[in-house]
Amino acid sequence: MAWEGWLHGMTRRLREEKMLAALAEGAPSSLLQLYAMMLEPPQENSLDLLILCGSIAMSILTVAVGINNAYELCVPESRKLEKTKLPPGALLCFRWCDSFSRIGAWALLGMCLRPIGAKLHGVQQPYLPLILAAELLLITAVFKSRGFGLNLAWSELFKKELLVSVMACFLGTYWCCNTADLAAQHRLFRSLLALHIMQTLGILWLCAWSFSIAVGSDCLAVEEPAVVIVALLVLFTFAVTFLTALAHDVAMSFFALPFFPVIAGRRGGRLELAARFGVALQIPRLLRAAEDD
Repeated sequence: MAWEGWLHGMTRRLREEKMLAALAEGAPSSLLQLYAMMLEPPQENSLDLLILCGSIAMSILTVAVGINNAYELCVPESRKLEKTKLPPGALLCFRWCDSFSRIGAWALLGMCLRPIGAKLHGVQQPYLPLILAAELLLITAVFKSRGFGLNLAWSELFKKELLVSVMACFLGTYWCCNTADLAAQHRLFRSLLALHIMQTLGILWLCAWSFSIAVGSDCLAVEEPAVVIVALLVLFTFAVTFLTALAHDVAMSFFALPFFPVIAGRRGGRLELAARFGVALQIPRLLRAAEDD
């Protein structure tokens, strides 16, 4: 793939293969590294800890780049994306926080569900893969449902752009970049965001409860410093993710201003976006602005 890209440039097919490789390799790698760091953090050599943290950060960055590219590649070649208020660098930072909050929450859940008395170096996590598989099925059901999602048949989910969208929804916040109805896509964005809120806060509560019982009267920050640090980072990155998504929701609902990429209509522009999304209050002002131009 690298040789073909060097010879002929990065075609759409090569970008798709690179995106799929990033999602398939970066997410499991960062999850395993986070889990291992909380289970047995390097204590004797601070350089080893720094290298491990850098490796985790780069793996999550790979996931973030892959998800953002996935939404870009979901757009048909005949369609375009609306101009966003956030620059590409800010979108990448948002996606990194989004991915870390998701993967970090899963790693914390794995620590909470680890069987008591399990061997330190043994593979003793039978529950987390089953929970992740069940969550993927739940997100797929929400994605295709009529009340919360895009009202799709199961057979339609095997289309490449929809399959990639489901994978991206599983790993982070949904962006409205498919060809489905824009209002339905925004409803799906809200539904999945609410699901992520309940899941993240629930995992953080479970983590605090289970480890407070495990350490008893001892200080949790002293007994399990790696777990406390990861939990605080998950809380912070999720707060950044939620506030940014909330700002996008408010801007879209009242001003037809997208913070995240949104698929454009036939002509594009805020006037058409306001009409497609039903922002009636902004349509007269945008019409007057179009006439003045």
